[in-house]
Amino acid sequence: GFVPQAKHRGAFLLLGPSGVGKTTLARRLAYHLFGNERALIRFDMSEFKEPHSVSKLIGAPAGYVGFKEPSPFERLKHTSGAVVLFDDLDQAHPNVQAALLPILEEGQLEESSGEIIHFRNTIILATANLGLNDWTSSGTIGFTATENKIGGLLPVVDRAVKEHFKEELLGRFNQLLTLNPLEQGHISEIVKKETLKLQRTLANQAVTIEIPPAALEWL
Repeated sequence: GFVPQAKHRGAFLLLGPSGVGKTTLARRLAYHLFGNERALIRFDMSEFKEPHSVSKLIGAPAGYVGFKEPSPFERLKHTSGAVVLFDDLDQAHPNVQAALLPILEEGQLEESSGEIIHFRNTIILATANLGLNDWTSSGTIGFTATENKIGGLLPVVDRAVKEHFKEELLGRFNQLLTLNPLEQGHISEIVKKETLKLQRTLANQAVTIEIPPAALEWL
C-alpha cells in the first residue's frame, strides 16, 4: 500500500489519440491502487478555456459570484488517497495550466480562501491529444494503425507537445507517456470483454442475450 507523504506520489502526462483508453487507464489505476474507481477525481479541462476559469479551480475571490461555492477539491479533503485526472489539459487556457504548477511541484494548492489543499498520497494524471491531426492526415483512419504508422507517431506528438505546453509545466511531470493507437485485434478483445460484461449483468436479471460473431465483428 501507499505510505502518505507531503507531496503527490507521481505526475504523468498521458498522450495519444482519442479512444486508446487514457481515461479508462486512470479509472483502472484508481481501482487497483485504492480499491474503488470512485477514487478517481476527474476534471474536464475543456471547461477551462477562458482566462477567468482559474477561479473554477481555486475559487472566486471574496465579494465575487461563487465565492462561497464548495471547492472542486472537496472530495480530496476527505479521502486517504486518490487519482486526480486533468482530462484534455491541452484545451485549458495557459493561465489555468500555470495554476497547476504548485500541485505538480509542491503537491499542494492554495485556494482563494487561503485554505491549502494537499495532494498527499495521490497520483496526478493529465491527458492531451496533440499532433494527431498531422499524423492521421498522412493515412491513418479511425482507431487503427499499421505498425509502421505507429512508429511515426512518437516524434510527431513529441514535437506538438513541446510547441503547445511551456517547458516549466512539462518539466514538472515525472514522465510523458504516449499510448499507441488501438489495432484491430485490441478492439476485438475490448468488444468481447464488454459483451461478456453485458451478458453477466443481464443474467443477474434473468435475461439471456446471444450476439452472433458477425455482430461482434461489426461492433
